[in-house]
Amino acid sequence: MPTPRKTTAPHSPAGPWPGRALVVGFGGEIAAFTLQKLSRKDLYVTRRRVALDDAGQPCQRAALTRDGMLLRSGMTGQGYCNADGTWVPQKALTGLGPSGESLPLVPGTLGTEQALEPATAQQLLDLHVTAVYRLTSVHAAPKLESALEAGRIFRYPFNYRADFRAETAFLVANAEGAFAVVGVPAAPAWLGPDAAPPPESPALDDLDFDMFSEGA
Repeated sequence: MPTPRKTTAPHSPAGPWPGRALVVGFGGEIAAFTLQKLSRKDLYVTRRRVALDDAGQPCQRAALTRDGMLLRSGMTGQGYCNADGTWVPQKALTGLGPSGESLPLVPGTLGTEQALEPATAQQLLDLHVTAVYRLTSVHAAPKLESALEAGRIFRYPFNYRADFRAETAFLVANAEGAFAVVGVPAAPAWLGPDAAPPPESPALDDLDFDMFSEGA
C-alpha cells in the first residue's frame, strides 16, 4: 500500500459552499465545487438481471469464504471477522504499510482548500482510476476557468473521508463540464526490446497425469 501523502494546504475561510465541497486554490483565487459521483448507468444504458427462487422471490447475493463463512451484502462494509471468528468493527481496524507498520489516518480533504499543481496528460493516463466526479461550480475562479478551457490539467490530494491512504485527483474540463478523476498513480513498467521473456507455463504435454489418479 503506498505511503499516504500529507497536505499542508491551509484551511479555507468560510464561504458560500457546502462543507462537502471540493475547494481548490489557484492563482490567488479560491474555487469551490459540489461533487456528483458518476456511475456506469450515468454513461450507458444498463440492464439488471435478477435471480429468483422457486417462489419467484428475488434472491440475495452472498459469498462463501474458504473457511465456510457466509458474507451477505454490506457485511464487509461494517467490519471483519478474524481467524477465530471474533467480530471486529470497522472503526477498530487500522492500515498497515508494506513492512507491517501502522499507518496514520489521513484526514478528508473536502471543505479544505487544496493547492493545485500542473499535471500532464501522461500522468493522468497513468492513474488507476477509482472514481470520477462531475463538478458543479458554487464559487467561481476566473483564472482557473480560463486555464481549464485552454485544456490545462491539474492534480491535488483527495480524500472523500478520512482514510489510511491519500488518493490523487486530477481536475479536467471539456465541453461537457468539469470533472475530478480520482485514483492511485500506477505508472506502467515497460520492458525493453532486449529484455528476457517471462517464464513459460508448463506445457500440457509435460504434465504428469498420474498424480491426478486415485491413490496418488
